[in-house]
Amino acid sequence: MYNIEAIITTATPTELKFTANWPIDWLQAPETSTEVLHKLLPGEILSPPSVPLQQMELLGNRAFRPNLQLGDHVIVRCFFKGESR
Repeated sequence: MYNIEAIITTATPTELKFTANWPIDWLQAPETSTEVLHKLLPGEILSPPSVPLQQMELLGNRAFRPNLQLGDHVIVRCFFKGESR
């Protein structure tokens, strides 16, 4: 499991897209999932994980976080198969 700082780069009524430096091992693993924990708080700093990263834009479900807007910085938890939320 990783916690990643992401930015909302697309926000439509039905979907969100997050751009971040995602862990490559997580991107390549089967059946991964994500959960938005919260907006980045003022002064909050999240150190990136100590693994190789790749910048990408990933699709998210707007239904779970209707309050997020374009440009918001958020903390996204990245789960591997079998990890619980």
